[in-house]
Amino acid sequence: MAGVLSRGMALGAIMAWGVATSAWAADWPQFLGPQRDGVAHDAKGLARTWPEGGPKILWETPVGPGYGGAAICGDSVLILDREDDVRDVLRRINLADGKEIWKIAYDAPGKLDHNGSRSTPATDGNLVFSIGPFGHIVAAKFSDGSPVWKGNLLKDWDAKLPEWGVSTSPLLYGDWVIMMPWGKKGALVAFEKATGKVVWATPNPKGIELDYQSPMPMTLGGREMILAAGEQNHLIGADAKTGKQLWEYDGFVKKSVCVISPLSIGDGRVFMTCGYFGQGSVMLRIERQGEEYKVTQLWKNANMGSECGQVLLHEGYLYGNSADLGGGLRCLTLDGEVQWDSKASHHREFDLGNLIIAGGLIYVIDGKNGGLYMAEATPEGYKELGNAPLFSPPEPWAPMSFKDGKLIARDMHKLVCVDLTVGK
Repeated sequence: MAGVLSRGMALGAIMAWGVATSAWAADWPQFLGPQRDGVAHDAKGLARTWPEGGPKILWETPVGPGYGGAAICGDSVLILDREDDVRDVLRRINLADGKEIWKIAYDAPGKLDHNGSRSTPATDGNLVFSIGPFGHIVAAKFSDGSPVWKGNLLKDWDAKLPEWGVSTSPLLYGDWVIMMPWGKKGALVAFEKATGKVVWATPNPKGIELDYQSPMPMTLGGREMILAAGEQNHLIGADAKTGKQLWEYDGFVKKSVCVISPLSIGDGRVFMTCGYFGQGSVMLRIERQGEEYKVTQLWKNANMGSECGQVLLHEGYLYGNSADLGGGLRCLTLDGEVQWDSKASHHREFDLGNLIIAGGLIYVIDGKNGGLYMAEATPEGYKELGNAPLFSPPEPWAPMSFKDGKLIARDMHKLVCVDLTVGK
């Protein structure tokens, strides 16, 4: 344990978007992984075929209902779930055998349509940060779960509870953790990890309200920014060190809700998609002009529309579950053109299931039947390599996480660890 804690404390001082030690990079410490892109870039030794019955299930353990994913750090998995309509539960689970190490349960009464947690915890190996569906913030010690500081994203920042609950996940940034209330007192907030003290807050003069996305990283010309999308797909870019708003965009889709967080392509381009009501996608270009920033809309179309699963970038192509637009898993060029659609070519669609990419392979869960599917992450066509039952309905929609060949996934009743490696 001491090794994990010392590593986490050391990394807290140097961690920035994609800059990390190899040990940290092997973990999955927050929503969408170390680089917040849903891709395990260094994954090796993964099986490209599965035996009859599917890959080996290493363990499964019961958990409460939830749609939030798991974080992985060292020997542990961290997950937030919910008990009935009365409390949230943060759990630390042993990655090797699925046994619970500790849990924190706190009162959080209230009823939601589709009961359960929404967000993914974040950890630096020293502290764990979580946000409950009614806005409860908990910062606890990784070692034993003892609380360090608490808050409430809604009450503290005068923010409104979204219809389906608070879904935003915390973002790690050096010695800070960044959260996104979209309240009257601030759109984005940076807290000191150790104390909960507010470092900076981004004003919200237009009164934009919280939707279902999470803050995302972007670097442009060496300047680190945070992408923050609120209601009606209002998007801002803020300086990560000061919280100052640098630019905004308000030309995407209205009369909608959006779950998918904005994605930095890495060259000044930002991709957004919104599956609800067939709204589609947009690609922006952000350019610095002196002390100001210019936002240009490069294209907007209905070729990708993801309701629940984050769209992922891999080797210059976008992959996403486009079920809301009548499709399946789709591959898009960065110009917005469809390369392939699994429903069109193979009659394969995935409802609201999520996906992850590891070792050049796409793993996607069918949000209706609970099956796990493996396909090549290639623009050449939908090439399914395997499929196997994993969950039973209802609604296995949560994002997955990955470490050392192990896939962690959940539904409304259990957390599962799947061995994706060859011959282990």
